Amino acid sequence: MAMMATDQSSTTMIDQPHLASPPKIPIPNDNQSLSTMDYSKFLKLNTMNNNSPSTTMTATISVKPITLLHGEPYLKWIESEVSKMNTIENMQHVIIGKLLYGWLDLDELRTSIPAQCNIKGDCQIGYFRNRHILIRLALKEDFINLTSKPAYYIKAKDGAA
Repeated sequence: MAMMATDQSSTTMIDQPHLASPPKIPIPNDNQSLSTMDYSKFLKLNTMNNNSPSTTMTATISVKPITLLHGEPYLKWIESEVSKMNTIENMQHVIIGKLLYGWLDLDELRTSIPAQCNIKGDCQIGYFRNRHILIRLALKEDFINLTSKPAYYIKAKDGAA
């Protein structure tokens, strides 16, 4: 609620511009109950590649019971479930890199890594943890190129590596 900024103690409202209209939510008619409405069209996956199999995958992965192994929590996944999870999360071509000499500016990393490592397709680069970065690649060729070499030395703008 916005008030006028004057010396008077007035409660007159200042005309504010209208915000964007809220999204339209379907209201069921008499023949359709709330339990049978389909809200799946509102929950679309936002993936890097729109033609990826994750947008068409409808199989779900069951919740695993937590078991204890030597007093520690233990979850057991089969390989097909792990590959389904990787496909759903778009993690097929992901590399975690470690920065040995401290942090670099994220914008600088996003420009220098694709140029210095010969990445041809799209890539998303972000900080993962302390001194770690996550590189999500769109092309398998770029993934093979990056994983075939044990270390990369990224040169920063100021000459530091």
